Amino acid sequence: MVEIFPGAISIKFATYTGYKTGGILGAVAANLGNLFTPAIMILFTAYFYSLYEKNEFVNKAFSGIKYAIVGMIVAIMYQYAIKSGTDWRAYLMLVVGAALILTFKMHPAFVVLIAAVIGLIIFKNMKLVDSFGRIHDYIRISLIDKCNLNCIYCNPVKLFNTSLTKKDILSYEELIRLITILVKDLEVKKIRFTGGEPLIRKDIVKFFDMLCSLKKENPFEVGITTNGTCLEDKIESLYRCGLDSLNISLDTLNRQKFIAITESDMFESTLRSINIAMNTGFKNVKVNSVIIRNINDDELIDFIDYFKDTDINIRFIEYMPFSGNNWDNEKFLPWQKMKSRIEAKYKLVSVVQEGKIAKDYAVEGTNCKVGFISSVSNHFCDSCNRLRITASGKIKLCLFSSVEDIDLKIMLSDNSIEDEIIAEVISNSLKKKWYKHPEAEELAEMNYNNMMSIGG
Repeated sequence: MVEIFPGAISIKFATYTGYKTGGILGAVAANLGNLFTPAIMILFTAYFYSLYEKNEFVNKAFSGIKYAIVGMIVAIMYQYAIKSGTDWRAYLMLVVGAALILTFKMHPAFVVLIAAVIGLIIFKNMKLVDSFGRIHDYIRISLIDKCNLNCIYCNPVKLFNTSLTKKDILSYEELIRLITILVKDLEVKKIRFTGGEPLIRKDIVKFFDMLCSLKKENPFEVGITTNGTCLEDKIESLYRCGLDSLNISLDTLNRQKFIAITESDMFESTLRSINIAMNTGFKNVKVNSVIIRNINDDELIDFIDYFKDTDINIRFIEYMPFSGNNWDNEKFLPWQKMKSRIEAKYKLVSVVQEGKIAKDYAVEGTNCKVGFISSVSNHFCDSCNRLRITASGKIKLCLFSSVEDIDLKIMLSDNSIEDEIIAEVISNSLKKKWYKHPEAEELAEMNYNNMMSIGG
């Protein structure tokens, strides 16, 4: 069943462009979503049109059918435009059609034929649009499901030491094919690579070198989310390969606390990586810090003090409930309280949002910015534009949802399966996406939403 709103718009367009009763009923028929109903509607249109005009039945029946078909085509084209996420193109196409009819007195059927040809061109590519009309142009791909740290908010009790082997995860060749489909056929604009920890995968720089060639042919933004522990010796190579942005996790500025949070003494190497990255020339370098009450919530101002002379964006992230991380309200600090604590020393000035997730602020008197990610206290599900794919090639529609049954690895490894089919499978999977994720208490009870396998 097609959504009511596009149908209503279609009927309005049918009316405005002079498609008469047949056009209106044809638009309604097209919105009922099957072939049998439109056929019945056409017959009824012909009959009632002939009665209304009080003229010869056969001639007016033909006229009614003609206008019904025109109305149906317009409605279907508008629906396709909605599905493709190209509203402005749909409006433009229909406005031009109306102008042709009114200005040159062209027959509506001829105008529809012209519009159909144009439609084949401008709607050639699909977009990733879910059943709530949200366009997904940002994909997060996990390169590996393993990590060299055991952070308390991600894998505190080592529940997710998985048994995936090299043959179980997407090969670099399969990843390149997948990304080609995403950017060429599905109009994806941004891809971020996550883990586990993506930079522990063997020959990772070789993969980004492969990606560099693809990016030259089909420009898109490339980013990595990393814990920074394996970054230092790879920064220059990644920059030369065209990496645009780096998100580096750092939850504390205290070495002993770093060890307690991560079970690893890699504080100094992480900090060196951040400092080198800031001076390398990346489009964006961000520091991600998960704030947990009574663990690191006393360091909010310390972070700004440390980075105030840089142009870095510090992103304070609400502690989120994942399987095995013992989330509860006592450890949770909402973003509004983080902001209030910072404002005890610094004035925060709201700035134009870079994306749809973080609430960004300039810190007056400094060069840095801060952002707050409020996944729990003030979710941003209504503007969600991202889709996730696990290291093994499974689709994950939401950070907190289970993986879908679709196995992209099998499809990507089979060259007899056309790229268009894989694109359609990915697009159709979005029909199952939630409008919003469950509340925090319910998420805390789930046993399948672990951070280790998808990297955020």
